[in-house]
Amino acid sequence: SDVDRAIGFYADQLGFTLNHDVQPSEGVRVVQLTPQGSGCSVGFGTGLDVYAGEPGSVRGLHLVVEDLTEARAELLRRGVEVG
Repeated sequence: SDVDRAIGFYADQLGFTLNHDVQPSEGVRVVQLTPQGSGCSVGFGTGLDVYAGEPGSVRGLHLVVEDLTEARAELLRRGVEVG
């Protein structure tokens, strides 16, 4: 629900690249970020039906890494709470 906070989490804490952050019209914001080395991106924003739903309601999201132990350590170094 807080686009700027989400950008901070993905870009600053997870190290994703911010590809796009545009406001093509009043009340519409489109954001796209890409994990380092990935061919897939995360998109979110406001003002479009595709962004409707409860915050945190995304299901079935898979982020694939080569070394899980190193990926977890990197998240912890960036201050992300990891279980």
